[in-house]
Amino acid sequence: MKRNIAVAVAVVMAFGFFYKDLILESIAPDHAWATFSAYLEAAKNHDLEKLKNYSFSLSPACLDETRKAECDNLMDSVYGFGSELERSDFKHSKFNDKGGIIYTDYAEEGEMRFVLVFMRENSELKISDIRYCLGKDTEKQCLEESYSF
Repeated sequence: MKRNIAVAVAVVMAFGFFYKDLILESIAPDHAWATFSAYLEAAKNHDLEKLKNYSFSLSPACLDETRKAECDNLMDSVYGFGSELERSDFKHSKFNDKGGIIYTDYAEEGEMRFVLVFMRENSELKISDIRYCLGKDTEKQCLEESYSF
């Protein structure tokens, strides 16, 4: 009986080791979108304390109390831009134990792709960058720069 348990544990560990990236790829995009949604809600409400929970780093304007108006404008801009994005548009993802990206297809009319970059901090995903790539010729460079951690 002990031997069967040991074999079962070994199989589960081996599966986890070899398929951890597959497991990350399947659950991480939805977790990343939930993080981004919470980030947008905090920006909409100008809730800097909550924003810190979802952001890998804050803008220098938001770290300086004398620049509150500038920080509020940045949060309004992020919310205005980000609230137009939809989860269903982010059809692609790449994740590892350090973080990951979710990204859209190229829009036909403008050849533009949106990329949301996330980093892990204490095993939690945090938004690190919101970027867009112009032109299909820059696709490889854009994704490699976004996923170079």
